[in-house]
Amino acid sequence: MRERGRGVALLRGPRAALLALGLAAGGAPLAAQLPPDLADERAEYARWLESAPTSPFAALAHLPIGSGVRLGPEGADLVLSGVPEHRAMETARGVILDGPDGPRLLARGRPVRLGPYTLVAQGPAGRGVLSVFGGPPRADPARGGAPRGPAPRYYPYDPSLAFTVRLEPPEGPRTVRLLAPDGVEVDALEAGTVTLPLATGPARLLVRWLPSTGGEESELLIYFRDGTSGKGSYPAGRFVDLLPLGGGRYRLDLNRARNPFCAYSSVYPCPAPWPGNALPLAVETGERYEAAGGEERAGGGAGPSPARQGPDRATGRAPDGGWRAALDLAGGTLRFGLVLERRTGAWRGRLCNGARCEPLSAVRVSGDSVTLEIADYAAAIRAEIRGDSLRGEYRNVGNRGPRVIPFRAARGAWPQGPAPRQLLGRWDAAYYRDGDSSPRVFEFRNGPAGFEGTIVSRTGDYGHFWGRAEADSFWLAHFDGSFVYLLTGRLEGDTLRGVFHAGLRTRTPWTAVRSTGRPHLDPPTAVTRADTTAPFRFAFPDLDGRMVTSADPRFRGKVVLVDVFGSWCPTCHDAAPTLVRLWHRYHRRGLEIVGLAYEVTGDTAVDARQVRRFRDKFRIPYPLLLAGINDTEAAAATLPQLEGFTAFPTTIFLGRDGRVRRVQAGFYGPATGAQHRRLVRELERAVEELLRERA
Repeated sequence: MRERGRGVALLRGPRAALLALGLAAGGAPLAAQLPPDLADERAEYARWLESAPTSPFAALAHLPIGSGVRLGPEGADLVLSGVPEHRAMETARGVILDGPDGPRLLARGRPVRLGPYTLVAQGPAGRGVLSVFGGPPRADPARGGAPRGPAPRYYPYDPSLAFTVRLEPPEGPRTVRLLAPDGVEVDALEAGTVTLPLATGPARLLVRWLPSTGGEESELLIYFRDGTSGKGSYPAGRFVDLLPLGGGRYRLDLNRARNPFCAYSSVYPCPAPWPGNALPLAVETGERYEAAGGEERAGGGAGPSPARQGPDRATGRAPDGGWRAALDLAGGTLRFGLVLERRTGAWRGRLCNGARCEPLSAVRVSGDSVTLEIADYAAAIRAEIRGDSLRGEYRNVGNRGPRVIPFRAARGAWPQGPAPRQLLGRWDAAYYRDGDSSPRVFEFRNGPAGFEGTIVSRTGDYGHFWGRAEADSFWLAHFDGSFVYLLTGRLEGDTLRGVFHAGLRTRTPWTAVRSTGRPHLDPPTAVTRADTTAPFRFAFPDLDGRMVTSADPRFRGKVVLVDVFGSWCPTCHDAAPTLVRLWHRYHRRGLEIVGLAYEVTGDTAVDARQVRRFRDKFRIPYPLLLAGINDTEAAAATLPQLEGFTAFPTTIFLGRDGRVRRVQAGFYGPATGAQHRRLVRELERAVEELLRERA
């Protein structure tokens, strides 16, 4: 197991000695029986998992430090029973923990006690993470006590999957930001590739140097997937060390493949698979994985764990009531609210951004497990009840694989309050990325739940944001099951400066000044251009597989709106009611609408199911077609008469002759208030003008 400051360094000595013993023997003759050094290593690792204060089984939280993390009593970012208020902050000196006894420096990778809890600061400067461990004392399993968690399980030892290889250097140095096995973001250096002589043919794997938090020597690691991924081993992949033998040779032993820490605890974020590192066979050796409910999971055995047997056996409490919920992003904490209730024997719930709440599609409670489904976006939050807290993960699936973000919640509601007047109003902002800037507009106000607002781009808004302000600093968040957004900033003189966080890891710096009233954004009709010399053409299957084309009789001589959308897109959900009203109002006068759905998976059955749900939610009377996947470049390739396509949704207005009259990129939703109402009236006028034209 990779030891990177999370107290795993406590295992580094014994494990390193065991590995060295095996290598000193010259890579002792392989036998079908488990070699003694590997047996000892696995036993030592199991003891560490069970007893170490910084074991993944003891993890309570894995928090991005960002602008600061408050620990301690009720209302803190992380409630720690019996601990007075402390605040962890990143400074030029390093990570500082400030409390009643004054500030102290937290050396990265070194465990520090805080009452009954253990803290470990790690991660590079500016992207630090605070890991918190603790909880009630555990009884010794050897004396009849319950173990912390299931011991690791392994496939049988296979000597044919231990290789001596050479490391082929890369074409040039390249650094990649990624998550290490313990969920800490690092800057890894590409070390080259190795080639394995498999029975299916040679297979190349990418190797990277991963730095160590505690200043120890970097390690050569490979993160790979194979035919057992999700079918016996961890779905996202397993790690294995590349161990030097001397003379340019290395030992790659797949029997030592191990799971990332997220396989043991949902507190940790999961590393994304490394592109290209997929072996074309099932590697049935190394560590296994058994998920809850009988699927394969790390260390699991057959059947449910004791904590999952019977209703609320582990906690004795049902999860009804209000919850202060949070997603732990790489750069900060995204806060939102949850309300769970049981009516007539059925569970229901609401997800809230401040005062604006949306119903969850389903809530399931089984023992100490809670599942909150957000079916509109094929997403879910799965958590375990731990006393008065919930711990788990938010997950949905994109066309680049699963997205998993750590989730936690405590009973109660987040504090609310107004922001100072100097933060309110309209701000002209610029986002900075890869040497370029792009404009945004921030609209901040005080509402029913305190500080709220939205972000507007040239193609629409980002939804309703809610948050808090303290003095000159603030945060605003939006989470709806698909969009994961956090805006943090600070007023410096007449300028706002901050970071926009999207998803788990994306962070974009920005600055903003007060709006002068002059246009800051291009109009949405100027974003995407179209060929108007010929009728607009499309041909895609509907949800039952029947081909629908622009030449069909139903569109001939009609005004047609072509809605380019995706069921995964919250802005498309905002736009759908307006399009449905337009159809009902103008259909008898000659308006037709057709939706072109660009979906997530590319699997027709899965995508059609999501689009049907979208259709039924808004009672859409016009045809919806499966046009492709939700990649703007791929979508643009299927619509060659458009130039500069960038936004979902995009609405294409066709006259009675079939030619493009207008292209509306994006949509301003209800969160923009008056701007939304103006847009709806503008779309109505555009339809009426086209209906007055003759074919």
